[in-house]
Amino acid sequence: TWTSLAIKELKMKMKQEKDSVVTVYRGDVMTVHVPTIPEGKRVCWEFATDNYDIGFGIYFDWTPVTSRAITVHISESSEDEDEEDELEGPVTPGDVEKGSKTSSTSHLGEILPVYRQDSHLVVQGGSHEYPGEGTYLLKFDNSYSLWRNKTLYYRVYYSA
Repeated sequence: TWTSLAIKELKMKMKQEKDSVVTVYRGDVMTVHVPTIPEGKRVCWEFATDNYDIGFGIYFDWTPVTSRAITVHISESSEDEDEEDELEGPVTPGDVEKGSKTSSTSHLGEILPVYRQDSHLVVQGGSHEYPGEGTYLLKFDNSYSLWRNKTLYYRVYYSA
């Protein structure tokens, strides 16, 4: 992961892109589902927010890809508890960077746990080399906020 001070530039650019500026409402979690594609070798992301921080984490779903579409799902934090139940215990020993599976019955691997990011101060970004076929789940978590909605500027893309 990395940060950049070019926050104004990213926001201006994202305002001109379709679906790149969204509101993550108080108490909600926005999950961007990014399937692996044969033409790429890694997934890349950049994001920033207005005025306040947001939680961010990455998971990997090892279920075979059936669609190449990048999709967005919004849920209240209580709905995400079912998904978190699948992430039983700590990640098994192995290379987390390669997306270690959390258990033999789970299809989810944790790549980057959800932590609050100072995305209102600097651009947050990074990339991850595919661990195999599957779907990345990029989580933008505002479930801790009781009062504030967050304006999120983001982009996700592939790299060879």
